[in-house]
Amino acid sequence: MSRLLRPLIALAIAAPAFAMAGPAVACSCAPQSVKKVLANADAVVAGHVVGEQPIDAMSTHSLLAVDGVYKGKVEATITLTANIGYGGGSSCSVLYPVGSKVDPVVLQRLDDGTFQVAVCDFLSHAEVVKALGAARPPPHASAAPSAAAPALSPPAIRRGLSWAAVVGGLLLAVGAIELLRRWSSRRRERHQPTPIEKMQRSVRRSAGG
Repeated sequence: MSRLLRPLIALAIAAPAFAMAGPAVACSCAPQSVKKVLANADAVVAGHVVGEQPIDAMSTHSLLAVDGVYKGKVEATITLTANIGYGGGSSCSVLYPVGSKVDPVVLQRLDDGTFQVAVCDFLSHAEVVKALGAARPPPHASAAPSAAAPALSPPAIRRGLSWAAVVGGLLLAVGAIELLRRWSSRRRERHQPTPIEKMQRSVRRSAGG
């Protein structure tokens, strides 16, 4: 792959993450060989994003479930730090949306133990496999992801009753009670004796006495 084309491909791959994270950004990338990119990488893995949590207006943590490891020592899930938040972000940062599958992704380890995507170091799957071989299986899941980042919850189906369900149930219950009250009232009205029936009952009681 041409060294001049690699930075353009890197920006094209990162464009969806930039678009979802905030305003459009640009990053200047110097051409590097595959050998140099892999030598500078702390880890090269394949995985999928299972969670995301804003840290502040300018940064976000995401949780990457590791599907395979080409280089480096990583946990089964690792925390990625992106300097992109709801208030803006760095012109050189990548934030993959939840659900994204990446293979490979070149990572740099930060001082806090989390990782960040090396924005200018995007390689193809074929380039990585040619240089490092096939990815080895991910490590067994540990009690917590890498670093001291807060636990991230995947956007799974929420369990329990929502407020809409609770309110709807209350409205149905009130409606059912009102219908029962009206039905009982009408039933009593239908069985209320007429004046003639009252006179006949009175005569029968007098005759019986």
